[in-house]
Amino acid sequence: MENRRPQKLFFFGLGATLVGGILLLLTTGVLPSVVSVWPALLLIVGIYLLYRGYTVPDSEGAVFLGFFLLLGGLFLVLLNTVLSWAVLERMWPLFMSVLAVALLFYGQQKKHEHRAAYMIPGLVLMLLSGVFLMFSLGLVQISFARFMVRWWPITIILLGLAVMLQNALKDHHKE
Repeated sequence: MENRRPQKLFFFGLGATLVGGILLLLTTGVLPSVVSVWPALLLIVGIYLLYRGYTVPDSEGAVFLGFFLLLGGLFLVLLNTVLSWAVLERMWPLFMSVLAVALLFYGQQKKHEHRAAYMIPGLVLMLLSGVFLMFSLGLVQISFARFMVRWWPITIILLGLAVMLQNALKDHHKE
């Protein structure tokens, strides 16, 4: 039970940091009203679920939902405070990144033979998010359609590598 205490302290610290940050934004006038902070409820529920997922035995399912709510709530708080819808239009691939991070952290909680089933999709979503973000921000000079026509075989290569990696991890854990 000793190893649970540092995790409890971490989540308490995270919660205090978020609540303090929101209160600071309210008192300094960056947030016009308490109504604009409604996504903070998502943050609080996300922190609670993360706490349960990391400290209560057999509740690792709460980790995925906790990270999703925490990161999604943080994004919505930013959208209500400093981001605009024009910025959101260009930054939409970050939603995929939120899901990817949640999958990666959830996969870390799984037993070795099931870990790859969450880690590989998380990594693929992170990669796709990065590619879509480059096009959304205009960092790539060709159109997305032209890019896909030329480079589509990479998807087959990545699929093959993912299957081989998952198979190698399963074989490694059987030994």
